[in-house]
Amino acid sequence: MSTASASRRHAVAELVRSRNESRGGIPFRRLLAILALAALAVLVIFWLCGFLAGTPAEVQAVRTAVDEQVARLAAVGRNEAPLSYDSTGFGAVMERARDVPREHRDAVRQEMGRLFEARERAELDSYFATPPERRMAELDRRIKAEEERRKVWEAERARRQAERSRDAATTGTGSSAGASGSGGSGQRGTGGGGGGGSGPPTSGRRAGTEESRNARRKTQLDATTPERRAMQTEYRRQMDERRRQLGLEPGRRW
Repeated sequence: MSTASASRRHAVAELVRSRNESRGGIPFRRLLAILALAALAVLVIFWLCGFLAGTPAEVQAVRTAVDEQVARLAAVGRNEAPLSYDSTGFGAVMERARDVPREHRDAVRQEMGRLFEARERAELDSYFATPPERRMAELDRRIKAEEERRKVWEAERARRQAERSRDAATTGTGSSAGASGSGGSGQRGTGGGGGGGSGPPTSGRRAGTEESRNARRKTQLDATTPERRAMQTEYRRQMDERRRQLGLEPGRRW
């Protein structure tokens, strides 16, 4: 009797459950599938918004170019290729780094640090891998290349400064024209704008570059061995001595 009653209660419970499901209840497996799809949609949204994005494309492009140059410089360090101061690949990396958006500059700065370290390492290793009887000629070749590069760099800097001055003058002229009806304050603003546009930004960039160069050199010194530092000191001594013999001032380290 009790067994029959229990069976009837179980049957009624199953009937109620199936009726509830047919009226809108969600089975457990279907609920899991819905939750999984929702989680995937959230991940896609985050990715589109940049929260889960990996290395930005601009930074990755610079990193790939730096890797190529580092490999080339490693060959230079083994004297498998001559050291060049006007490598088109090196210049292309510099231009690509300048075009990176401001928010990614820190990452690019690290990549460029790798490139400069590799270049300085190649410069040092290739020199001491040169037979002693050929080192004087190699110093002369490098000094001549450095001087040619310096002239090109100074000409480029002059061109950019002239462009900035023209842009500042154009902007100042527009500002003074717009403010000419307000009692003559526009002329004073033009002079201030012109001076501000050409002077302080340039000195600020130089200061920033010098600070980053010094910080990079300190990091290199901390990471090098005493033997390596001795090689750097000796190379610089020989280079500066040869420049003095040629009537040139000691070269600035990059």
